[in-house]
Amino acid sequence: MTTKTLLQQRLLHQQLASPAFDTPQAVVQYLGAVQAQDYDMSKWAVGQRVQNCHAAIVEAAINEGHIIRTHVLRPTWHLVSPEDLRWMLALTAPYIKKRNVHYEKKLELDDAFFRKSNQLICKALAGKHLARNEIKAVLDKAGIKSDPLRLVHIMIRPELEGLICSGARKGKQTTYALADERLPPVKAISREEALANLALRYFTSHGPATLKDFAWWSGLPITVAREGLAAVQQELEQEQEYFFKAHSGKATPNIYLLPNYDEYLVAYADRAALHHAGNEDKMQRSAPFFDNTIIIDGQVAGTWKREVKKDEIKVSLHPFGKLSATQENKLKKAEKAYIRFMHSA
Repeated sequence: MTTKTLLQQRLLHQQLASPAFDTPQAVVQYLGAVQAQDYDMSKWAVGQRVQNCHAAIVEAAINEGHIIRTHVLRPTWHLVSPEDLRWMLALTAPYIKKRNVHYEKKLELDDAFFRKSNQLICKALAGKHLARNEIKAVLDKAGIKSDPLRLVHIMIRPELEGLICSGARKGKQTTYALADERLPPVKAISREEALANLALRYFTSHGPATLKDFAWWSGLPITVAREGLAAVQQELEQEQEYFFKAHSGKATPNIYLLPNYDEYLVAYADRAALHHAGNEDKMQRSAPFFDNTIIIDGQVAGTWKREVKKDEIKVSLHPFGKLSATQENKLKKAEKAYIRFMHSA
């Protein structure tokens, strides 16, 4: 498979080229999980994959619980479908907890501690949506030390146990809510079914991708990831080491302004195809995989920044090299599309 074909197929499968969905919740469920450390930019990650979308539509989907933001893979913040969260956690949480043991030990956090802190947090959240600082005040009142690092782990544990998840925003603050008050009741599924679900979701929406890519994205051990791939391999196409669902669409040349942590960039263990020959040094210096990036011909061709003021959004574009007149026009269109998305909020 050529680099060009690989990237064209990923643009199509990831819904960047020719988006097929008309709601944020539909595209999030299709992708399985959307990395979302940066809350505001994660809305753009979803929005540009949805037809005729703007920031307020994505915000409403999150506030209303049609999309949940929580720790579920690796672990880091992800947007997921409320219908999927419980089976995903049942599959991935045991491995995440195992990874966290070392840090929790250093922070003097054990199972007895978490039973107490979880109980306090859940009691405080009953019928309410609370911001992190409000939960910290509850813990402080109970005499529980909650410096920033400890608080991170204190909050991740009840998320992993399926007790809490994201609530509706309070002004500019994200909140937590009880999972039982936000998630619909769903029938429990077996580990094998969950693993097959996650593998098929990944290779359908992120393919062409390799086994190592799936293991990286899911946070599962390679042996477990291999089991998941084996369960769905007959439903996938294979070329060399890449697995994917066949896609009849064609990615026409376009330019994208991707947010930091976008799935197109971070969902693969091997990102070599994203490097444009000659730009390796610039990319290493500016760490664009974790910046907002300019994508041309499927590859990282620069970075961009935004400045959001009360009534104005300014975008500064930093391509790595000189662009053609056609590319300049497409880059300006991409900039305007982002500003339109934000101004509709």
